[in-house]
Amino acid sequence: MPDTTDIDPPKRPAMSRTSWLSALAIGLLIGLFIGECRNRPLREKVRRLEAESRDMQAHWTDDGETLEKKLRGARGQLSEAFRCQGILHAQRKETDKAITAFTRAIQLKPEAESYYNRGSVFQGMKEYDKAIDDFEEAIRLQPDFVQAYNNRGNAYRRKGQLDKALADLGEAIRLDPKAKQAYHNRGLVFAEQKRVKEALADFDEAIRLDPDYAAALRSRGVALAADGRFTEAIEDLTRAVQLEPENRDGHFLLEQIRKLQSAERP
Repeated sequence: MPDTTDIDPPKRPAMSRTSWLSALAIGLLIGLFIGECRNRPLREKVRRLEAESRDMQAHWTDDGETLEKKLRGARGQLSEAFRCQGILHAQRKETDKAITAFTRAIQLKPEAESYYNRGSVFQGMKEYDKAIDDFEEAIRLQPDFVQAYNNRGNAYRRKGQLDKALADLGEAIRLDPKAKQAYHNRGLVFAEQKRVKEALADFDEAIRLDPDYAAALRSRGVALAADGRFTEAIEDLTRAVQLEPENRDGHFLLEQIRKLQSAERP
């Protein structure tokens, strides 16, 4: 796990010209990153940065503790900006850049959300051990982080550690009984354990929470087919294809289960 120590400034720094320029540079970076993320007009950013620099000059004689708080606040803002930038890179599938941005955010200010975001990128890259480490740290920092439990449980499932997966997904559901993804993922674990009845119960709940949950409909369709209930399976898979016509898995599963149904007929 990378070093997550916060880079606090000295306790009582002197506000030299160099320190002021460094703080202004932080302000510029914040403006650029957050401006890109939130799509703020360039003129607004420039006016805000100019106002910040004038304010810092006006308070040149602030005591060290006040300046330390200002710099800590700036570091927090910059951490948020890097996190925002990381989200943009992740959305664009620029995984290396996303990880770099989230790592920088963590170095500036270790927060649960940044660990969670980086872990999610690692999970998408199938680097499950790194993902689990990040989700673990996110949970340590925020013990009620439902999404981190859900994602860590899914990562454990991918690694074949099904008992750990069930524990995490059960905790996600305990924390948020409306966590549809956790029900779906736990259902997948039960399905891998050949516990079809329990899998179907979780898929049912996920779909009850969101009737248009295509992934859960596909999963329930497969479980129903495994239970010999082909007509119901085809209904679920047909609905999933209607919801996500671009999803190739849905079309493939529907075709295969129709073939199985035909083969079962006398």
